Amino acid sequence: MGRVKRFCDEYLYAATYHENAIAIFQMLQLRPSEGTALDDLGRVRRLTGDYEAAVDLHTRAMDIFQNLGRRQGYANALNNLGRVRCLTGDLHAARELHETALATYRRLGDRLGEANACNDLGWVARLSGDLQGGATYIRQAMNVYEGFDLHPAFANALDNLGHLQRQAGDTADAAKLHQKAIAIYQDFGSRLGQAEVHNSTGTLLIQTSNPQQALIFFQQALRIARQIHTPLEEARALEGTGRCEVFTGDTDSALANLREAVTIFERIGAAEAAQVAAFLRTLSQNSPTPGVLG
Repeated sequence: MGRVKRFCDEYLYAATYHENAIAIFQMLQLRPSEGTALDDLGRVRRLTGDYEAAVDLHTRAMDIFQNLGRRQGYANALNNLGRVRCLTGDLHAARELHETALATYRRLGDRLGEANACNDLGWVARLSGDLQGGATYIRQAMNVYEGFDLHPAFANALDNLGHLQRQAGDTADAAKLHQKAIAIYQDFGSRLGQAEVHNSTGTLLIQTSNPQQALIFFQQALRIARQIHTPLEEARALEGTGRCEVFTGDTDSALANLREAVTIFERIGAAEAAQVAAFLRTLSQNSPTPGVLG
């Protein structure tokens, strides 16, 4: 039930089910099942912005699986922990975790796990500036997802590749990739996926000097993010909204939205916090009403 609720973007309910499962597994001393439930709860905590709890849960799951010699569960927990490390900006640790998970999946012959690790390594490589390496990893993941007919995972890889193509300067291809991703997420009713791609599309449109159109996508992302209580996408939408308003000259609103974004980024420990805070300081100093920031 916890997994079903997570797939339905109902994270508060998902957390309750996983917590109950953990308590029962502990009472029954079913250690492998406890490890799986801990890892599942860690994924929910990551989605709701509680990165500190997510790290603790994935680490506890890793310890259980390692002590029991359960390599599949160990690889899953490694890869999930890598995602949290990436979000908090520890790219070196994230890369090592994903690489270890990838090697384990390959030894086990787990093609889906291998694809997940490749997609995550592509994300880390992109953030590290290795666009060519990132594209190679993401395309490897996409080939596996297509073979398994896993549409939501394929959509995530499409969105990931779209970010990379935007950074590489191929904005036309990036737009096509984001459009394909959003269509898949809409078909499957994934609200989180839709929020992510709306933010991705808005970021692309800002880069292509279309802030008014970008604002529409950021506002859609913000609405969904608040509905499903996912603070990372909420903060990204607020940041994007603020940047659009800078372009359109609505400085007061831009300052307010950027300030709210920074508050959320800092609260959850997201890597974006420092960059957005720096942009906010610069904007405040150049604003005719600098006192708005206090």
